[in-house]
Amino acid sequence: MKRLLDRRVDPPKGWYYTVPETGVKVLAGQQTWSRLVEDVEFHYMINGLDVPEDIEAVIDDSVANRVPKRYSEEYDA
Repeated sequence: MKRLLDRRVDPPKGWYYTVPETGVKVLAGQQTWSRLVEDVEFHYMINGLDVPEDIEAVIDDSVANRVPKRYSEEYDA
């Protein structure tokens, strides 16, 4: 898996995550990492879905895979 090196740095194109269960792109724009996680969790809940226990790691991996390498690193989950 991948993770961001610094979640305080806005990634290119902002903070967003596409929820695979619904296909909806949750946008936090130029807000913060924590806002993205909150918005994704809220999306799961209002759609009657269980929030995965590892949702932060899943979002981290998704964002890290779409940004330039200098923003992320590989790690063993």
